[in-house]
Amino acid sequence: MTRCKFHQIRKYFCIFFVGLSTVAVTTWSVKASSPPTFMEQSDGGHETSVGSHIEFIYQAILQSYDTKRETAVYKIGQYFTVSGNYADIYSDRVYLSNRLAARRYIGEFSKYNGRRNPGVYERGVWHEATLVSGTNYLVMEGQGGDVGTGDAEIRLVVPRFGHDPMVHGVDGIWTQGEISSGLRTWQSLYTDGAKGSTEGNKLATTTGFFYSDEDEQVERVASYANVPLSQNATIAEIARQSNNGTWESVHWTTMDQVGNYRIKCCTKDQAGNIACGYRNVTVKPKHYRVSFLDWDDTVLKSDLVKLNSCALPPANPSRTGYQFSGWDANYCAVAQDLIIHAQYIPNSYTIRYDGNGADHGRMHDSVHVYDVAKPLEPNGYSRDGWRFIAWNQAPDGSGTVYQDRQSIKNLTNKNNDLITLYAIWDQAPNLIAQERWFFEDEAIDDDRLLEYVQATDREDGDITNQVVISENTIRPHMIGDYKVTYTVRDRVNQSTSATVPVHIVKRAHHLEGRSAYLRFIDASYLNTLKANSIWRNDAHHSLLYQTLFSPVPKEVWVLDEQAIAQIKEFNQTHDYSKESDEAFFNQFAHLRQ
Repeated sequence: MTRCKFHQIRKYFCIFFVGLSTVAVTTWSVKASSPPTFMEQSDGGHETSVGSHIEFIYQAILQSYDTKRETAVYKIGQYFTVSGNYADIYSDRVYLSNRLAARRYIGEFSKYNGRRNPGVYERGVWHEATLVSGTNYLVMEGQGGDVGTGDAEIRLVVPRFGHDPMVHGVDGIWTQGEISSGLRTWQSLYTDGAKGSTEGNKLATTTGFFYSDEDEQVERVASYANVPLSQNATIAEIARQSNNGTWESVHWTTMDQVGNYRIKCCTKDQAGNIACGYRNVTVKPKHYRVSFLDWDDTVLKSDLVKLNSCALPPANPSRTGYQFSGWDANYCAVAQDLIIHAQYIPNSYTIRYDGNGADHGRMHDSVHVYDVAKPLEPNGYSRDGWRFIAWNQAPDGSGTVYQDRQSIKNLTNKNNDLITLYAIWDQAPNLIAQERWFFEDEAIDDDRLLEYVQATDREDGDITNQVVISENTIRPHMIGDYKVTYTVRDRVNQSTSATVPVHIVKRAHHLEGRSAYLRFIDASYLNTLKANSIWRNDAHHSLLYQTLFSPVPKEVWVLDEQAIAQIKEFNQTHDYSKESDEAFFNQFAHLRQ
């Protein structure tokens, strides 16, 4: 039956009481965001053996609640009524059972035990109990009196005041073979950025699943976040889509193969509420980058190639001095990114050595490899009167010059080419020296001994000024026969020597009146002219200077006594005009050497 007690503690609601024999669920009209603030239920009451009626009523007053765990702390109190006659009252012990507890002792109500006359009695003691949303059972056990006195099971239903969690799946794209290669692990089902070990996966910057709950985690968090929502996440199922569109559960390693997959992930909040979500993953065929590089790392071609397929190489490249011989790696059955280099074999060529006029010797050809330095063979030729200078690609020496035994490379870039090198020779200088006579009283120095010496070289031209006296046996002022050796060297240090006799004779007095003398002079001796010399007269002085400082090359004339007499006669009958000079040369040109 329905009873309303107008006691102060019953200031919130008038409720239905449920007895031991009947179980009922009370529906509360409360907001989903908070539990009820007050609840009250009765054990239904019972009649005693002395004709009195006893009814025990339990009250629950809200103290606090936790929306994350969906738990509420209540104070549990008891009061009882006696009517009709007196009644003997004993203690009631209270136990709580729900999804958090199984028969947990709450407390004992013992105030006003003993014989009580009709009336309303408050036990005066309040015990705390943690209730959850849903069904909570308060089991009360009487400690004496008639059988069943005070025993009751009261079912308190707390309306839902929390929220379920949410699982948000993010679609992803994987690549074939990532699981077997170790790039994907079991944790990759949760995260798209997972690579390698489990610890590494926890550092992933992107994720496949996010979790949220309005009560405990409003913002979405990723797997491995330091909150229970994500840490409670588990993979419930992996399914692969067949050709007809149906889904079939598979092991996670099946995702190593191309196809469309659906991953189911579930989590629970701190209140134990479970929610699930899905993400779709497309596994695409694996492509690898295959790059073909030339010898200098120039990229000739770069393509993406499917797993276990063959790359298409570029046209055979070329390289100066080399022959293409293939690629340094297999470009079929591609299972990884590849960098493939072109391979080359260097060309070889032959050098032939030409004696180019040699009189003696023989040389074998030498074989050379492109880009490899190798010395030339030592010269094995010789030529009488000539000296070996170098090798040259032209027989006249106009080509490239190579020294004997010089280290060379890349004389040609053609394979099996033949290069001929010609020996270049230097001819020895030509040295002319004349037999000489001197009187015993003459001063003989090197300048006089070198007066009639002339040296020429085929390569260097006139090298008379390089002639030296290498030997001189003359004993000055002593009549006798001596010798003088002259030596000259060209620019390659090839020398020629000539030895001539030199005679010192006694002057014959009977010939003095018939003798003619010529005096040699050059610009360095002008200051030695005597004061009364005719060459100091203006006319002769001017002629002497003109002769000595004229740019016309000097000439050698050989004059005997007859020639001197004829020249004197010519000079007495001719002036110094241009016409006279021409007449002089026409008449005496035969005296020049």
